Amino acid sequence: MKTSPQNETARPSRLKNHAAIRTAGRLLRRLLFFILFLLAMLLAGMAYLQFFGVPKSCLRYMERELHQLDYSLSLGAMRVYWPDRLIMKNVGYYSSGMEAGAPLVSARNIETTLQWKKWMQEGLLLERFFMTGGEVRLATYDGPSLTNSPANLFLENIAGELVYSQSGLTFTYLNGTLCNMPFSASGFFALPDDMNPEKTIYEQWMSHFVKNLDGPMPEWVQGITEELNACSFTGSGRLEATFRLDPVRLNGNIISLHAGGGEALVRGITLTNWVLSGELTNGVASVTNARFHSASGSCSVLLEDDFANDRLEASAGSTMTMNENLALLPLAWQNFLKDAGFRFEGTSDAGIQVQPAPMDQFTENVIGRIRTDTVLYKDIPLRNICLTFEWDKDVAWLNGCKATIDGGPHGQGTLQTDGMLYLNNNSFVNHFDLSFQPQILLPLIPDSADAFIQSFEFSGPMPEVKGTLSGQLADLKSIRFKGHTRMQDFAWQGAPLSSFNADILVTNNFIQLSGIQAVRQEGDMTGEITMPLDKDTVEFNIASQMNPKIMAEMIHPAVVSILEPFEFRGPTDVLARGAIDYSVRTQMNFQVEVQATNISIYSLDLDDCSLTVSGTGDEYRVENFNGRLCGGSAVGSMVFFPITTNDDYRYNLDAAFTNLSLDAIMRQIGSSTNDPSDAAKQGHATGHVLLSGLTETNWLNSLVAKGHITIDEGMLLSIRLFGPLSLWLSRVVPNLGYLTQTEFESDFTIQDGHLQMDNARMYGTVISIAIRGQYGLADQSLDFRVQVKFLRKSLFAKLVNLVTYPITKLLLEFQVGGTLENPDWRPVNLPKELYFNFH
Repeated sequence: MKTSPQNETARPSRLKNHAAIRTAGRLLRRLLFFILFLLAMLLAGMAYLQFFGVPKSCLRYMERELHQLDYSLSLGAMRVYWPDRLIMKNVGYYSSGMEAGAPLVSARNIETTLQWKKWMQEGLLLERFFMTGGEVRLATYDGPSLTNSPANLFLENIAGELVYSQSGLTFTYLNGTLCNMPFSASGFFALPDDMNPEKTIYEQWMSHFVKNLDGPMPEWVQGITEELNACSFTGSGRLEATFRLDPVRLNGNIISLHAGGGEALVRGITLTNWVLSGELTNGVASVTNARFHSASGSCSVLLEDDFANDRLEASAGSTMTMNENLALLPLAWQNFLKDAGFRFEGTSDAGIQVQPAPMDQFTENVIGRIRTDTVLYKDIPLRNICLTFEWDKDVAWLNGCKATIDGGPHGQGTLQTDGMLYLNNNSFVNHFDLSFQPQILLPLIPDSADAFIQSFEFSGPMPEVKGTLSGQLADLKSIRFKGHTRMQDFAWQGAPLSSFNADILVTNNFIQLSGIQAVRQEGDMTGEITMPLDKDTVEFNIASQMNPKIMAEMIHPAVVSILEPFEFRGPTDVLARGAIDYSVRTQMNFQVEVQATNISIYSLDLDDCSLTVSGTGDEYRVENFNGRLCGGSAVGSMVFFPITTNDDYRYNLDAAFTNLSLDAIMRQIGSSTNDPSDAAKQGHATGHVLLSGLTETNWLNSLVAKGHITIDEGMLLSIRLFGPLSLWLSRVVPNLGYLTQTEFESDFTIQDGHLQMDNARMYGTVISIAIRGQYGLADQSLDFRVQVKFLRKSLFAKLVNLVTYPITKLLLEFQVGGTLENPDWRPVNLPKELYFNFH
């Protein structure tokens, strides 16, 4: 069947339409396949992000991009749970790169919701965060964030909910642990209004909140952090806080804090039933209730700090022990007291008040009081201390302090003091009124001064000292004491004194007593004594009417040895100056001038004496001796020098005497005359002696001497010693024994305890007598040969003696034995019985 031309024209048009439809169908199928592919890929990606998380390579890329923006962030893992949950694990923010140690802020798990609608409208995709297993480590000093530093603040086991908004960051709740104490907090951080609007809210917070954790912090934050880390909270302790903080409008900040618990350990001190409540409102920070108890007492604190008006006011009171109180104070304060040598024992009652003042001037308005049982200053116990003080800017004032000084075996003393401490250089000035024995001060003074202090012995009232102590606590060499001392009924170096007054100066170099007024029964002593502390010497310049032997006991054992033979029996004036060494005798250098009314030397009494005693090196001299002896005069000098020990001295004596009463000499040495009526006619002696010996106990045997003696105008035969000779002579020639013998002269020596005479001569008008032999100084034994001759010294007398020599040799030569008190005369060449026939 044939088609019409019209039908043939319509057929190609239909064919074209079918081709277009087929092409469109193919394109639609391809588009649908692509969409289904994309959807499948998206679903696969979403499933991967949910089950496997963001790939590690993507996380490292994100960390590198953040590091380029100077944010050191680590991401352990990240998963997305569709449609609106994002979970991040092991997230950490570091101080300055991940190599700096532990992160400042970390969280084991962070979960947030995806706000797709707000993201489309405001660009805020992440709004609400839930954190678990969080930690915060804040370094409060300029250095790396070391986990073991006491200057770092640690918050652990943090769990909380944070909500971002355009106005700020809200902590719906925040729980965790601070210093082993659970805490809970909620509050709001306002976002500053001057943020860069081109930055997202997250960039703003990273710049003004999280990044500031890495910045420097005020010094007071470090102090508080160290104190918190020194605490350990146990029991039911808990901290609760609410806050609203605005970094721009500080006066609008509000913080409320309350903490309490059953037990806390602070530097080894256990505190119980403690409570701490405080708040910050409108620029005023206050501690409204702070109290805690210890085993010994309790403590409470109130404080108000008005930042807006720069005004601080505070008060505190405590009945805890001083050691417990100090444990709660800053370590610097504790170390200051410890380095100064203070230790505390027993109970106490303390109070302190800061009167309203600007923050930078609060130290100008501090007053306080302390009462405590015992304070040990360098091992010196002070009991029952009660003091009040003020803190005036850079000066700490001690308005008054009373205490008992416990000297143990040295008795109880008293202390009253007031003064000031300049805190800028640790210098101080204290005024003291003390009553105590100086031996209590032994722990404070150098060892070289021990002997000086130990030389005091007290039997009467406690010594009194008033004066001023000044110096610097950090420099013991600068400390000095200047004052006055008064003592009664005591002994110094074994020498008793009834009273003593002196100005006293003590420095690191010496102890000086000036203006001395010492009193004993026989007289007073005035002057000055200085004892350098770097050597064992005493320097002195004194005038005294005391017994010089008592003064010697005060000065040095060597001087005591020198004065051993002397007895001072009347008023004595002494001027002494120089230095005495207690250990090295070669450093002696002193001079003593003595004026005495009566001195006894080896049983010889001398009146109106003057002498000078000096010491140079290890040698001592008695010079310019002058005095009246037995009605005549005596002059001389003596030198002492050591032999082997400090107690063994040799001396050399050079003495001369003139017109000594022989009768007085006889009486002083224990002898007498036969005829008391003739006592005033026994003649006068003049002589010279050079003598040496030792000052040891057996001094007689050590004597070595030589000398000469003459006697004139004497009735020598009336001396008891020559009484038997008169009898023997009278038997030979009647009345011959009672002739006057007026002169005597002899050289003599002393050695091995004996006085030796080899050429003694006694002269009278008719006869002369030759004497030779020795006298025992210890037992008074006599061993002499005596020969009587006729006439005195002359040529005629020699001729007569030559002619009569056989007779005088036979009849008038005697041996004398016995003692001075009981002499024994025997003829040498005839039996004494024959003498009885001569009458």
